[in-house]
Formats: sequence, structure tokens, C-alpha cells
Amino acid sequence: MPQTIEKLKTKPVPKKRGGFRLGSGRKKGKRDAKQLEKMRTLEEYKARVQRSVDVLFNAQMQLVRGCSYLYRIDKDEKGRKQKASLVTNADEIADYLEGKFEDDGDSYYLITTDKPNTVTISDMLDRAFGKAAQPLRGENEGDAIKVRVITVDTAIAQKYDLDTSTKDNSGGSP
Repeated sequence: MPQTIEKLKTKPVPKKRGGFRLGSGRKKGKRDAKQLEKMRTLEEYKARVQRSVDVLFNAQMQLVRGCSYLYRIDKDEKGRKQKASLVTNADEIADYLEGKFEDDGDSYYLITTDKPNTVTISDMLDRAFGKAAQPLRGENEGDAIKVRVITVDTAIAQKYDLDTSTKDNSGGSP
């Protein structure tokens, strides 16, 4: 018996690890370096977008209207058609639209268009007027929506530790 008491006395007492320590941890409402960097980046991004809002809006409106492309098709010295090249020079485009281009027979122009982008149209309308209401419907037009209500006895709910709140927590379809 004295031997076990001696062993208990010499055993080191384990230090307390973890748990609540008064005054430790980040102070309430204070942000760490990662959060502050993320916030600064977001503010810079917003400022950059705001500086370019006219350009961005015009680009989006162009997608809504549909895009037109002007191509010039040149002929080589033997009169064969070359590959069409996209005209990007604003002055050349303006001259073509105003009919000021010279028809020398060595080249001709072709205009193509893309359809308007319906996703962009929807996005712009949603931003301007708010998202349209999405009505809920039953299986057939005009049918009521079917709702399944399951009632569980309180004793059974407590026995199996079931959530008896009124929110839908089934995770599946009804």
C-alpha cells in the first residue's frame, strides 16, 4: 500500500489543455488579415467596375441588340478569293456604312450578325425591373399544389430524437 501512494505522489499532474480561457481569442468584431485583404480587394474591384460602368453597359447592350461583323474579302492577283478578314478599323467600317468605299473589284464586303443574347436580355430586365414572379403550379395547369403533412406523436418524436419544428427538414421531395 505505501508503494502505490508513493507512485501517485511522483506522477506528474497533467496540464489543462483547451477549453475556455478568459481574454483569449480574437476580440469581438475584429477582422483578421485575410478578411481585411478580401475586403480591400472587393472595394478595389467595385471601384474599378464603377469607373468602367458606361463601357460595360454599352457592351452588354450590344449583346442585347445582337452583334454585327463586317468582313472584307480580297482577291489575289489571279482573281481568286482570299480568306475573309474581320474589319476592325473604325474608319473603314464608317466608310462602308456611309457608302464611301471604293469598289475596285479586287475586294468586297460582307456583313454578318449574331442573334441577341437572351440571357443578357433577361439579366438586364431583372436588374432594371426586378426579377419576375415565378408562380408555383401543380402537376397540371390550374391544379392546386399537393402538400403532404406527417404527424408524429410527441412520445415517439422524443424517443427517436426527431425535430418537431414546423419547417421542412425532410431534405427530399414530398
